[in-house]
Amino acid sequence: MTDGEAELGYVSVEIFGDTVTIHEMKSHGYDFTVPPDAEHSFILDSLMRAAASYGETHGMSKVETAFPDFFSFLEARHFETDEHRAFASMDSIIHYL
Repeated sequence: MTDGEAELGYVSVEIFGDTVTIHEMKSHGYDFTVPPDAEHSFILDSLMRAAASYGETHGMSKVETAFPDFFSFLEARHFETDEHRAFASMDSIIHYL
């Protein structure tokens, strides 16, 4: 994700079966030791939604992370969580008007 020529962050995903798995999300300057501020929340939310959209475009019906939730960030975005990962159905993340 960029703003002009400045890289703001990135997300890496894998699609397998009916699930897109988010392996990593990175917002430059955020180290996951404290809750994200407004700017990092916006970037991380955008990256998560881009990953889910990519998965939905490729026929996936579920989205999950390969890491646990952080500061209830994903839970606040309709993910269920356990101690190892966060997961959701695609229709709870991707909304159509």
